[in-house]
Amino acid sequence: MKTIAYSRKRNRPGIVDLFVTVIFVLTLVSCRAEQMNIEGKRFPDLIQTTQIEVKENGKIDTLVSAAERHLTVLDRILSSASLSTTDRKYYEMIRRMTVNILEAAGHPGFNLFLRQRFDFFRAGKPDSVLVTGYYTPILYGSREQSERFCFPVYGKPEDLITVDLSDFSMQGILRGRIEDQKLVPYFTRSEIENWDTDSRKPILFVDDKLALFFLHVQGSGVVVFEDGSRVRLNYAAGNGHTYKSLGKMLIRDGVISRADMSMEAIHEYFKAHPDEVDKYLHVNPSFVFFEKANDGPFGSTGAIVTEGRTIAADARVFPKMGIAYLQTEVPAGKNPDGSVRLEPYQAIVFHQDAGGAINGVEHIDLYFGEGDNAGFLAGHMKGKGSLYYLRPKEVSP
Repeated sequence: MKTIAYSRKRNRPGIVDLFVTVIFVLTLVSCRAEQMNIEGKRFPDLIQTTQIEVKENGKIDTLVSAAERHLTVLDRILSSASLSTTDRKYYEMIRRMTVNILEAAGHPGFNLFLRQRFDFFRAGKPDSVLVTGYYTPILYGSREQSERFCFPVYGKPEDLITVDLSDFSMQGILRGRIEDQKLVPYFTRSEIENWDTDSRKPILFVDDKLALFFLHVQGSGVVVFEDGSRVRLNYAAGNGHTYKSLGKMLIRDGVISRADMSMEAIHEYFKAHPDEVDKYLHVNPSFVFFEKANDGPFGSTGAIVTEGRTIAADARVFPKMGIAYLQTEVPAGKNPDGSVRLEPYQAIVFHQDAGGAINGVEHIDLYFGEGDNAGFLAGHMKGKGSLYYLRPKEVSP
């Protein structure tokens, strides 16, 4: 009896040790497989997770529109004969994902379908991604300059030079102008606003300088003329200077608190202090040139952006034209006390755009649509969320 009892005591530590060793090995294997890696492209900021509950609550019609617009761009990319073998496999995979989501959209088992068909890779920690909003503003303008319509909207200048650094085995885009046979930085915002409109023929003129600034920030918009006709303006080019946030400057100077910061608050401040508009706007050297268009607005990928379904994100850290699942809260209107009402938003979104202020893994922009209500929602959208990029389960890491 003593021998048996002694034997059991000796075996217990061995079983515990074995259990710990197995768990440790499994953890190491799990860690090696955590980062997203597809078709030779690695995304170390995207970590695979199974701790996720999928509850898609976006509008079905917007999901269908976004997926169809995604396919239009993917088909155009895949039609290129110069596409590398690796890139072709990558975009073919994104296309298959898009087709599968489009075919399953609206079905009762859509949430289960997503869990069964895709692996989820979270950006950073849960609820760590800052989600802001953008929209398509509506401005009022004229084809001719007048006392009311005195702020010019410029098309892409002939002397603006664009250099794709990939042609020189580097990354990025340079924009500038030629001076004394050298490429120098292009004119800043304050310099461009002092141009002679007789020699630098604008596309049209609008009646609100602050609204024009936000048109630059959003990258596209609609201008309504006095006869009721409209023209769409899409992004044509930037002047190459780094964007500096107007909101951050106002917070820095104690003009608007961080808690109260919104597009609505900015409008209210400058309405009360019109003499300070130039002081703040000119601190931002970035300037945007536009072109007239019949369709749009377009994201940086060439896809027409879709309300609630398009995100602007950094393609240097996220899969280009990838598909993701977003969990956050979005503005839904005002409460009786004037505070902004929020509601949960959980939706499949498409990486179809980029932005000068959207850098790194911790910030994305969600598109809210066109007009004043979209502007209100986008202007108050500033909260944390969780972002999960999707990868088909049959793709090995």
